[in-house]
Amino acid sequence: MGSEKISTAMTEQFRKAFENQCVHLFIEGYRKLRANSYDIAWEEEKFSMEIARSMETCLETLIWKIDIVSEPRLYSEAMTTGGVAPREAPRIDFRLSNWSTVKKFIYHLEAKNLAENDWQKSTGPHVIASALNGRYIDTGIDNYVNGRYQTGCLIGYVLNGKAPAVVNKINDLLTKRGRKFESILMASPVNGHNLCYQSLNQKNSGESFILQHIFVEFQ
Repeated sequence: MGSEKISTAMTEQFRKAFENQCVHLFIEGYRKLRANSYDIAWEEEKFSMEIARSMETCLETLIWKIDIVSEPRLYSEAMTTGGVAPREAPRIDFRLSNWSTVKKFIYHLEAKNLAENDWQKSTGPHVIASALNGRYIDTGIDNYVNGRYQTGCLIGYVLNGKAPAVVNKINDLLTKRGRKFESILMASPVNGHNLCYQSLNQKNSGESFILQHIFVEFQ
């Protein structure tokens, strides 16, 4: 194996390790928030903000030298060349990057509220579970498929019911849409967290990729 291949293999190894650290850190932030006070009536952005704040207090953040940015814009080449206005750049919930190696790695986490059943918030609004499932696909999975979001994973904030039941309902919807091959399947736990899944998806370019899904429960 030539030096170039060794270098590429090592870079990939470091990248995978970094991505695992990002998920590990998110789970730690979730556990800290879960152990303190929260309100299931919160909007997605509120959950993400509080988890990001909890992640900042984790010792691993310092040890692994990970920078956490909430709601960053994702600029594209089309915005540089003038084809698209920068104000139209999408946002993503978390951007994590390292500042400890010569090669900079970036990992994104996009979060969506989910529910097993319809329910009513203490603040009044009714939540339709099926609408959240569709949104998870339309503005979550599909944004990785169409390239709107780059390297990263999806986070599901389960505010009603249990994550496995929610996953089953999302998979049922994927099947109804003729996309059973993208079903979300159980994956290995990360940081002792068992609600880790993955799906095999295909980008619009035809390239297949594995998308990681992390579900966290708040009931």
